[in-house]
Amino acid sequence: ESDKYRNDKTITKQNFPGVLALGSNLNLSPIFNNSGLVGYWSFDEGSGTTAYDSSGYGNNGILYNGPTWTTGKVGNALSFDGSNNYVGVPHSSFIDPTSAWTLQAWVKRNTTGVQHSILEKYDWAVGKGNYGMRIDGSNRLTGFVVNGTTTYSINGTTSLAAGIWYYVAITFNDAAHTLKVYVNGNLEKTDSAVTISPPPSSMTLKIGARGNDLGTKFNGLIDDARIYNRALSAAEIQAIYNATK
Repeated sequence: ESDKYRNDKTITKQNFPGVLALGSNLNLSPIFNNSGLVGYWSFDEGSGTTAYDSSGYGNNGILYNGPTWTTGKVGNALSFDGSNNYVGVPHSSFIDPTSAWTLQAWVKRNTTGVQHSILEKYDWAVGKGNYGMRIDGSNRLTGFVVNGTTTYSINGTTSLAAGIWYYVAITFNDAAHTLKVYVNGNLEKTDSAVTISPPPSSMTLKIGARGNDLGTKFNGLIDDARIYNRALSAAEIQAIYNATK
């Protein structure tokens, strides 16, 4: 018995983000590699006005203007009305990577033909910058980096319809000059000639609203939003999609 111990902590996908299915033969080995995970909002709280960060870095979000808790793709999710709902995560250096990052989430839209911001954190000012992921007016996933008043963006190819869950991800690698867009685990486009490097931003991270103000609000559901401080590989993106679909 000397090699056994007891810990009464409840095991959930919040405190073990890589464990998404529990059975009688418990295995705590992550289903995918969580190295570099600096922000993870599962939205499984189900009540209250705080969206807790399960990455371990304490980047808890505040619900503004009443986004509602509802059943999601993985557990619960937040429903945004497209009018004034959003989640604000106070600035920290952990969620402000500039050399490389991955943004990802599950989303289900209520409407199409308008822009819907998903994860955005940037200043539109000289000497400022950083990142964003949204759906553009043509219903394509868009990722971008910002330096001052210059933006470099990439668009996917899938038209993201209303009423359907999509797993969306954008990766950026400054050293490799790449932006990549993924939908449902599939790499849709790569740009290997990104010409700007983003400076840091002290802005609040917005989930469901535009990064430099409160425009282009999301209308629909967002679930399982994550930020990594590295560019995940195509295999890692596919593994997360497979584990959460």
